[in-house]
Amino acid sequence: MTSPITVSPRLPRSPNRPSATTVLTALFAISLVLPAFLLAAWPQATGSLEYQRAALAQGQLWRSITCHWTHWDLEHLVLDAAAFLLLAIACARRSRAQLLLCLGLAAPVISLVLWTALPRMGHYRGLSGLDAALFALLAGWQLRDAVHRRRRPDSRSTRSAWRSVVAALALAALALKILYEVATGDALFLAQESSGFVPIPLAHAVGGLVGLAVSWLPRAPEGQSSSGGAATSTSQLPQWPVERSSTTTTTQRVPAGGSTTCSQLHQSPVQS
Repeated sequence: MTSPITVSPRLPRSPNRPSATTVLTALFAISLVLPAFLLAAWPQATGSLEYQRAALAQGQLWRSITCHWTHWDLEHLVLDAAAFLLLAIACARRSRAQLLLCLGLAAPVISLVLWTALPRMGHYRGLSGLDAALFALLAGWQLRDAVHRRRRPDSRSTRSAWRSVVAALALAALALKILYEVATGDALFLAQESSGFVPIPLAHAVGGLVGLAVSWLPRAPEGQSSSGGAATSTSQLPQWPVERSSTTTTTQRVPAGGSTTCSQLHQSPVQS
């Protein structure tokens, strides 16, 4: 005698509860900005990692990367890190690979351009150049998506047009911010009188150009996942002939009190 099996229904996930992907994306973005806070708590290391032209000339090339995670004071750190964290989360939700590529290219390129174009600048710190790169990366993605959707015959041209306008306005806002810094010599969100240092608009312009360039790089083919691993579709697997067999079961009814006769199985292979 068997007892019936009861299966408890799965409770739906609460809409206010974040998914595992959202949590992992946030942790990934936090790990990228965390070194800036660690360096702020360890001032002795900041001097060894900031952009110093004399030290770079002596071969301390790591400063061209680490200088972006060093800051002058707490206010400078909080503003740069808050913008970086929000932009990194938004970028990581789309493509962590392109996010890392953007940062990996923008950090040394910004330092190289500053070294070449500003020979009198002895020191440089801050994440603002990388913030501009991530901002342009997001805007470039939106602009590229809108252009690709407009090329599809079944796409909604009105929605694609609005996405193009929003992306273009975002890039224009970044350009106006940089022009304001060039014209006034002051940061838009941080006054020079209170901070004691001047912004470097060239770093923001170079970062924005790098982010925009990365956003238009070719995507991974459809057979690959966003993390770089290969994912093969079932339609791409080789189709081999399969031999199937049909099984016919014959049973014999046994009268009451008689002996039991085993059922006979007749198998006839069928080629497909």
